[in-house]
Amino acid sequence: MLNRYILFVFWPFHQFYPERTVGWVILVAALAGALGLALRFADARTRVLVGVGLGWAVGFGAFFILLRHIAGPWYMYYPLLGMALAVGAAAEGLWQCLGRRVRREMVAGGVLALLGGVYALGSLLTSPLARPYDEWHQAGLVMHEYLAGIRACTDGIPNGVSVTLWNSPALFDDGSDESLLLSATMLEGFTYDAWMHLLWPDKHYNLYIGQPLTYRSAPPDLQLSCEWASSDRRRVVATATSLPPPQFPPD
Repeated sequence: MLNRYILFVFWPFHQFYPERTVGWVILVAALAGALGLALRFADARTRVLVGVGLGWAVGFGAFFILLRHIAGPWYMYYPLLGMALAVGAAAEGLWQCLGRRVRREMVAGGVLALLGGVYALGSLLTSPLARPYDEWHQAGLVMHEYLAGIRACTDGIPNGVSVTLWNSPALFDDGSDESLLLSATMLEGFTYDAWMHLLWPDKHYNLYIGQPLTYRSAPPDLQLSCEWASSDRRRVVATATSLPPPQFPPD
């Protein structure tokens, strides 16, 4: 749990450091030592703000580790608030101590600003602002095709029909390191249901997920077909050479 949390917090640097619990603990201990030494000689305002920011990030990590909660990367906007506060406070502290020209404070502020600047630059270079992250684009193509197929298969059908989705996209994972972080989650059953109610607010369908799949790419030959399993059961079936055949239940 600790390894997973620290991996995501320091994701911009994961390619430069082994993803092992002991290794991450050593890295964090070294950073904590450098930060502690720099904060000791920094001014009081910088110590408080940086300490609050880092305490927020550490506290959130302890929160879900103690709860034994699966640390998903989509939770990172919580601890990154603390990291942002620490980085901003370090930059402000350096600017303020430059005006006072106290050598000890200048060195401490420079160390804090350097650590914060490296973290901020790494985060920027690995963000969607600098990297296209083709995984999201591929996942979007799959969802565009699948939603279009659902709409075509449910347009005009009687109210109260049960609609089952086969080979529906649940996750996208192309095997890259980025997929671990991005976790491009496709639409769940309840979000399919909400989308259909937006299209036809006066209609009601019983929507089911018959066979969810993890898509590894956007199949170039993806096709959606409509079938009637019975007079009140509709199937939306996705087929492609890279997808398994749907396993329909026996009638």
